[in-house]
Amino acid sequence: VPDVIGDQQFALRSFAVRLGPQALFTFSTRLLSVLYLASSLYFLSSLPAAASLTASLSSSRMMQRAALVLFHMIAAAAVVNSSSRVDATSSTDVYAFYMWIWKLFYLEYG
Repeated sequence: VPDVIGDQQFALRSFAVRLGPQALFTFSTRLLSVLYLASSLYFLSSLPAAASLTASLSSSRMMQRAALVLFHMIAAAAVVNSSSRVDATSSTDVYAFYMWIWKLFYLEYG
């Protein structure tokens, strides 16, 4: 998104040039949120039914999956919330958001 001016100057038809910075930013952040929710649903589907949930939660594997469900739901909400405060035409805003997203990725894989 920050390269849209250079892309326009050199007649590069990037997504940012064709869609506009704000539309591309909105699409990208919504896609990331949907992927976090899809991951959450995937891990949620692997949890046992509510009747046997308390018995299964003693299993460390089930606790890990429950934590993944919770983390991915929180991450999806955080992406939507944080992206709503970003001006996609501001390189400073986009860079700060980009660095925040990487912190979120590192938190997940750390």
